[in-house]
Amino acid sequence: MYALHCLVAERKVLYLGVSNTPAWVVSKANEYARQKGITRFSVYEGQWSAAEREIERDVLPMCDDEGMAMTPFGVLGMEYFKTTAQRKEEEAKNQAKEGRNVPLVDKPQKTLVANAMEKVAIAHNTNITSVALAWVRTEGPYIVPIVGGRKISHLKANIEALGLELTEKDIEDIEKAVPFDFGYPQTFLGGPGGARHPGDVWITKRFGHFDWVAKPQVRQIFIILEYFANYR
Repeated sequence: MYALHCLVAERKVLYLGVSNTPAWVVSKANEYARQKGITRFSVYEGQWSAAEREIERDVLPMCDDEGMAMTPFGVLGMEYFKTTAQRKEEEAKNQAKEGRNVPLVDKPQKTLVANAMEKVAIAHNTNITSVALAWVRTEGPYIVPIVGGRKISHLKANIEALGLELTEKDIEDIEKAVPFDFGYPQTFLGGPGGARHPGDVWITKRFGHFDWVAKPQVRQIFIILEYFANYR
């Protein structure tokens, strides 16, 4: 942390970010920085989408507690948010193997989530990518997705997501397409949805009423960090 702090002190960088690192490591690093009076991590970059939600177990709560922003990548499924109908059409045209084809990234659950997002997109007269970005937006006010595109239409779809407001029913339909297991101890404390605040913990609710500081509300407009590149 001292080496990173020196970069800030020398004005070579403004803020520190960390990516793909266990939550406990980031927490200990930030606590060390607090004790020594040096620069802490301000932002976390990690993989996150409606089909890959593992980051919600520990990393996202850690960011809330540490006051860190989140810059998720893979929000659009890394180009693999394709419905069953779209995949069949690609196979019929023998296009499935064209362009990027990474089996490790193209997971089965992405098709299931894409099918659910398509229904939401039709209801809002928009497209799947806009729905995917809007879904991430519902999780908090300091989320800045890293998105990419190869066409002007991709850029327009990303901008369109700024004005898309998903309903609770929309979010529920998307998330139940691939049920997410928060794992122990979250499910032990709060059931399938985990425990995000004291009101979710069944043990404490048996012994009284507890108040807590509410999580900041999602702003109407959020920022998209746009990485626009030409891929051949």
